[in-house]
Amino acid sequence: MEQRKWINYGDVNFLEHGGCLVAPSYSEDEIKENPALSDVFNVFKVITDAGDDENAPIFAALYTIDISDYEDKKEMILEAAGFESKEKLEKSSKMPASEWAKEIVEYGGGNVPSCYHSEKIQYPVMEDYFISKWDLIQWVWDLGAAECVGYKDPLHVYCWIEDIDTLIVLMPGEGCQMEPEDYLLGDCYIDYSLSEYLADSIDRDYENYEEDEDFIEGDGGIMLYFEEEGELWTKHIEEVIRCALDMEDDEPLSYRIIAETID
Repeated sequence: MEQRKWINYGDVNFLEHGGCLVAPSYSEDEIKENPALSDVFNVFKVITDAGDDENAPIFAALYTIDISDYEDKKEMILEAAGFESKEKLEKSSKMPASEWAKEIVEYGGGNVPSCYHSEKIQYPVMEDYFISKWDLIQWVWDLGAAECVGYKDPLHVYCWIEDIDTLIVLMPGEGCQMEPEDYLLGDCYIDYSLSEYLADSIDRDYENYEEDEDFIEGDGGIMLYFEEEGELWTKHIEEVIRCALDMEDDEPLSYRIIAETID
């Protein structure tokens, strides 16, 4: 399948600060057969500080925009985008079609977008567009936009549970350490370790959790899961934390990702 070529019109650190990614909705072969399809773009809009829920603070929506539907509104949208003067409007005529699709979403509203769980939610409401950082990463990966935003799947994730002063370090398992009966519970696993932290500078000290005397080592283990095609291991972070803390799915959980490392 042909990979879409995404363009980042947002922040250079897209996953932290958001913006818009834009890509053609159709392949080059499809456009050759029907040139009108060249007017149709996918616009992925992300606002990273939009929500009040610390575990799902990110607004993310995927729009499909046919720019030919907005020709009669072009001047109004461009004025809203800051192209007020005649000179600026003339310069906008040289704007790439992909950028124009982005401006439509930013200042014209666009159509009703898809949410992360669109395959389960036919008619999303506003709260359905708020997701966690790791759902955002999985969605970017699924869209084929990981390279565009410079994302690489991490080898370690450091999670801080402030309520109990506990650091949990997660990493994807490598090799086969499971007995045959374990495969009933999953075909992949994630290692985790727990440490109680006694000081007050976790953002400074977390990397030294194995040597620093302010950390008291707790139990570690692995969580088994069944891997779906194209799925990132980081999608299971909350599941691993609940497993490590022996928490039920409906128990309230608050945690913060301190850092991820890729090597």
